[in-house]
Amino acid sequence: MQNTNTVLIGYMGSGKSTVARIMADRYRLRLLDTDTMIEKSTGKSISQIFAEEGEAAFRQMETQCLKRIADAKADHLIVASGGGTVLREENQALLKEIGKVVYLKVTPETAYNRVKGSAASRPLLQGADPYGQIVKMLAERENAYLRASDIIIATDDLTAETIADRVFDLRFDN
Repeated sequence: MQNTNTVLIGYMGSGKSTVARIMADRYRLRLLDTDTMIEKSTGKSISQIFAEEGEAAFRQMETQCLKRIADAKADHLIVASGGGTVLREENQALLKEIGKVVYLKVTPETAYNRVKGSAASRPLLQGADPYGQIVKMLAERENAYLRASDIIIATDDLTAETIADRVFDLRFDN
């Protein structure tokens, strides 16, 4: 049986959550957003988890969340993962176990323009130079995104609707 699940990875602002919502509605897929799942299970926002427990604890929660999704062996899922999920090699394997992994690639400029209004609620963008932090983090994460992905889509000049259609088409052409 062909796995019909799609997992979206990429940096914050690449469109993972928005594209996943569109795909869930348009293609009747079950939407799972790992950040939302973690917030519901802990009763805390991602910012609270980072502040109170630290990034390492949050990354462990991501791994546990991915294990639950993989173990459920559900089908017809669209999964939006957190931007740093790919940092753990264990997570890269879990993502591929869940489904076809699509990297929504974004330039630092586009990421910054998309998230600058919400930078205060993004724990990894705290500080005097959010743009510089984006440049640094994207450079550090690029190889992990590439290793984890089956398909890459550059999202800079595309609408979320176009990205959703492209993900769906490419997902089932490969």
